[in-house]
Amino acid sequence: MTKKATSLKSKILKNLGGATLKHQLFKPETGKVVPVGKVVYKRAGNCIVKMLVTKAGLVPRGFNSPNQAPLRGKFRVAQVLVLGIVNGYSGNPETTATSSWNGRYIVGELYNPDGFTTNLNEDCGHGVHCFANVDKIMKWMGTK
Repeated sequence: MTKKATSLKSKILKNLGGATLKHQLFKPETGKVVPVGKVVYKRAGNCIVKMLVTKAGLVPRGFNSPNQAPLRGKFRVAQVLVLGIVNGYSGNPETTATSSWNGRYIVGELYNPDGFTTNLNEDCGHGVHCFANVDKIMKWMGTK
């Protein structure tokens, strides 16, 4: 990671508040349930959203398969509480973010997707798609 990327990551984590909690070391495994109470992250447009899982999720098989390398470690959950939002390029705090599917994330509010797919074989099913840490999102955004 470059010095600039390290600085940006520090700013992102600082502005998301307390992003070094022990339970964030969660490593998703295919077919496993993502439990309530885990802190997770997602990209929504140019933003990184920090969320608390409030309804359990799961890890689809394809998200951790070798041929899905860009998505490794990605999973989906049924509902989240939005804890914080930052601009993924500047690290500055935001109050709202909109995903590519027009999902609107607002700090302090619950977010419910338009459905939740329980089929483990469906990679891109309904639900909140997220990661266990910001590193993969920064890499995806090209800022790491």
